[in-house]
Amino acid sequence: QIEEMISILTAKAHALKLNYGFDRKLKGYYSVYRKISQLHKSFEEIEDFAVLLVLTDSIAECYEALGLVHTTFHPVPGKLKDYIAIPQVAYNAIHTTVIGPKGTPIKVHIKTKRMHELEGKGIISWLQRTNIVREYGEEEWDSLHALNSSASGEEEFPFYDALKKD
Repeated sequence: QIEEMISILTAKAHALKLNYGFDRKLKGYYSVYRKISQLHKSFEEIEDFAVLLVLTDSIAECYEALGLVHTTFHPVPGKLKDYIAIPQVAYNAIHTTVIGPKGTPIKVHIKTKRMHELEGKGIISWLQRTNIVREYGEEEWDSLHALNSSASGEEEFPFYDALKKD
């Protein structure tokens, strides 16, 4: 469903001469674990294994991209968070949820390419690592990092499939 959304949004952005990047981001294994354990959700209740990622060149383009996403797909009321206007621990992005082409909710993260780079290599990555190491130890971080790094295939979720069976 996300691939279909990317095709639709890419065509619309191209027609409007907008230079946005669209991608798919898999949710981290630790995030899934945390949702299950802290929010007391079952594996079946977790819908957002993948997020539609929109990358822009500027903050102004982030808001333009939000308009493009919301005029193309129906936004879910109450599911808009603006972490650009109100950053969360050095994290910047716009989060929204829209109804995808198949009628299911899809999370969308909109950010600049620089924000995305800092998230992967900057303080956010460091803070996530620090919290995992503090809570579970260095060996657990290495295991989680190896699992995240080994995830392959656009439609395959081997870790999630194994987790379901446990």
